[in-house]
Amino acid sequence: MDKLLSICLLLAAVSGPVVAGESAQPIGYIVADVHVAAPITVDAGGNLAYHLTNVGPIPVLIEISEFSYQPLFVRVMPPGKNFNPNKHYDALGPPTGDMPFEPDAIMVSGAERMSSGRFPEWPKRDGIALLQGEGYARLIFFLPDWIKAKDVPNEMREWMVVNAAPSLRVALPKREPGAVSPGKPVVFDAMHRVWVPGDRLVPFKKKADRLPDPGPIPAPNDVDLCTLVQLPASVEAGVDLVATYLIGNEGTKSVWISQNQLVPAQATWEILKDDRVVATIDGSQLAAMVDLLPLRGPMPLNPGEYLTYKRALPAGALPFKKGASYQVRVQVGSKEIRLAADGPVQASEPMTGISPVFRVK
Repeated sequence: MDKLLSICLLLAAVSGPVVAGESAQPIGYIVADVHVAAPITVDAGGNLAYHLTNVGPIPVLIEISEFSYQPLFVRVMPPGKNFNPNKHYDALGPPTGDMPFEPDAIMVSGAERMSSGRFPEWPKRDGIALLQGEGYARLIFFLPDWIKAKDVPNEMREWMVVNAAPSLRVALPKREPGAVSPGKPVVFDAMHRVWVPGDRLVPFKKKADRLPDPGPIPAPNDVDLCTLVQLPASVEAGVDLVATYLIGNEGTKSVWISQNQLVPAQATWEILKDDRVVATIDGSQLAAMVDLLPLRGPMPLNPGEYLTYKRALPAGALPFKKGASYQVRVQVGSKEIRLAADGPVQASEPMTGISPVFRVK
């Protein structure tokens, strides 16, 4: 009964207050996508990053609460018939239906197990203002044996469909002079509910090539702001490389960060071959954009949350050769961590992330 009650309360919290006449509208300026380093398997599980990215030219304010992402709302389905894995789909339908698995077999960063009946308490936040190319992400973990092998549909041989797009309320700038001005806060209109097409293909295998050694799990730190680098599944020579870095809170406490200190103009990229830097791409080409940024004050980034930033690294600056192996490293501004909006700086140092080794095609 307690578990059922907690789920009912969660559904009520996520649906939020509905204004008379308000209905969810499809949008094109927020796009859902996933990053998966390796196929999800039955016996070993796996993880993925589920992104919501602003691809439009104007700022968007999104409302994310502690109830927005929960394991209960992660949908997993086999792909529809006659799908093409090389094509981008907003719907892979009609899906053949959700698959049976226990909610506790899937976890979301920053969220408790569903059986716990507990939900985190986050500080009040007026929303997250995303500029073009910026996004929000959470990690989704599939625990070993998250689904019984006998329950895997026949259609799910190499791919599965995951949808973790949350119920979302957004606001756009008011249509008035000065609503978006350099150095000033964006004047947003009222929030309205939208839906983001969220069905995304994820590589899948029934059995892992080898089961990983779990090893000891280190206890999380109270304060732990990290940088991750994500690249496309395929990197080709002579082609621009669209790289993404994530700034995430992997600690146990909410921290206040300044978004404008983390933008691509503040980031330096390095291409490494055999641990040696062979090319550097700084943010000088984007420096003029810093003066055009709207003002964004300190914002709480809660445990399990990630902000994402994309940049196209020009092919002419990349020394890639077919068949050679490289890594990409990014150093982003400085992390000024505060435990309160007006609190003292707890740490201030460059943030660095590095990709796994990849082979250029």
